[in-house]
Amino acid sequence: MYYDYFGLKAPPFTIAPDPRYLYMSERHREALAHLLYAFQGEGAFVLLTGEVGTGKTTICRALLAQLPENSDVALVLNPRLGVGELLATICDELGVTHPEHRNSLKAWIDVLNAHLLAAHAQGRNTVLLIDEAQNLSAKVLEQLRLLTNLETTTRKLLQIVLVGQPELRALLAKPELRQLAQRITARYHIEPLRADELPVYVEHRLEVAGARNTLFERSCFAPLYRASGGIPRLINSICDRALLGAYAEHRRLVDARMIRRAAGEVLGSDPGRRPAWLWPAVAGGLAGIAAIAVLAWWLGHESGRAVVAAPAEAEPIERPAIVAGNLPAPVPGAITAVAAEIPQSPAPAAVPAATATGSDGGVSSAPIATTLDWAAVRRPDAAFRAVLERWQVEAGGVDAERPCAAVEAAGLACLEAALDYDRLLAHDRPAVLHLYAADGGDGWLALLGADERNVTLGYDGERLHWPRERLATAWFGDAQVIWRPAPGGATVVAAGDAGEGVRWLQTTLVALGATDVLLDAGRFGDATRAAVIAFQQQHGLTADGIVGPRTIMRLRAVRGDAGPRLGEG
Repeated sequence: MYYDYFGLKAPPFTIAPDPRYLYMSERHREALAHLLYAFQGEGAFVLLTGEVGTGKTTICRALLAQLPENSDVALVLNPRLGVGELLATICDELGVTHPEHRNSLKAWIDVLNAHLLAAHAQGRNTVLLIDEAQNLSAKVLEQLRLLTNLETTTRKLLQIVLVGQPELRALLAKPELRQLAQRITARYHIEPLRADELPVYVEHRLEVAGARNTLFERSCFAPLYRASGGIPRLINSICDRALLGAYAEHRRLVDARMIRRAAGEVLGSDPGRRPAWLWPAVAGGLAGIAAIAVLAWWLGHESGRAVVAAPAEAEPIERPAIVAGNLPAPVPGAITAVAAEIPQSPAPAAVPAATATGSDGGVSSAPIATTLDWAAVRRPDAAFRAVLERWQVEAGGVDAERPCAAVEAAGLACLEAALDYDRLLAHDRPAVLHLYAADGGDGWLALLGADERNVTLGYDGERLHWPRERLATAWFGDAQVIWRPAPGGATVVAAGDAGEGVRWLQTTLVALGATDVLLDAGRFGDATRAAVIAFQQQHGLTADGIVGPRTIMRLRAVRGDAGPRLGEG
């Protein structure tokens, strides 16, 4: 209805899983890499999970568009089937003739095994992809495990990709399915979009649909993120409804009011207002409220950490920056609204940025703004220059709207991450921190040095020495860690890759004693993956065989070529 009015060639916010609209965030790229691994490795099962509407099915469609020519896929979209019905569906998908005795499971297995052996002899790989796999019964899952027993002396004849909602993980954790769970060689859970990815996601879909100009005011994104929680399907539904509202009002731009109204219509409520009690900082500096808020934050921080922290052996949440440098320039007057409406992760809602905490834990009534020139740090370029100087890189040409471009030009990389203080120390690299001021605005400071109690911050030649507690009143976890990627600029090296980054990885693993021989001749194969997993296990990283930023940093640190460290600042 509104497509012609806005000059669009197609509906931009359809909820159909159209691969053209797939916004490939770093997490989505990693998810797709895990699926592609099923076509290259020898593993039996690959597991992909995510909340409803996070893009699992769309990723599967993108996978089908990238299959190698020697791949055969059986795609099961309706897994509410019995064992016999599932086997019949698999045979139908692969073009296998049904057996004469259809009531015999052995007959089904025999014809399927014969087909898989013939496909293997022709150099073809067969993959079974099951969507909505959380609906599978335990009996059917056990039969799937038995299908992976079809093998030659050197490889499995069938790889199985299970795609489903988080309930699938709970299902596979049951004791009676432990044998299947042990055969899962790759797992990935898709998270919702972050707040800073939302504008780029929306503009990406508009561009694919043929839009020549933006159709959403910057003020839209705070209420849109809060209403949708970063779930792409909800984002699409709300944006579609908001564009329809703008069309009805003969408006060329969607504003925040339209987003709130659209969200209410889509969700059946008005999510546009956050109860005032969630924002005690607006009380405006009353000492009692400030003290209670700080205490509430510390209690919530400590209790929340036990809930959300990864296991000890897991890597911290890490996100190679792919969108922050492309965000629009801040709109005057919009900073306060965004800071007040977008929930920062892992930001506690009740932290008053107006107060500073002394090293003894006591609360001071002096606002941080009296000791920091917030006007000088409202843009990120000053902080990025300070970090690049720590790397001994000429940093005169940092663009405030695309600061990571200067980082990449220097052969470094930006890693966006949601971190607590301990995880920030674990990265042990200079970083740019996003802080919040007493007036609701924000700014950026370079983290140049840190230990258990104190931090050294900087911007454009200025240096600040703060106790850790003081930083906690203004920094809620948003950071961009500046680090050195693998040679060739690779920030992720995974199965099937080749080139300079893989050769560096393999020689590094040999030099560090993770393996005794040079692996796979410059290609990331199974031997390299096994050595990577061994290294990750040894150093307390997520042992998934994917060489991401955290693993690359650890490899460089052990080799001694990591660059500047926080303990040296």
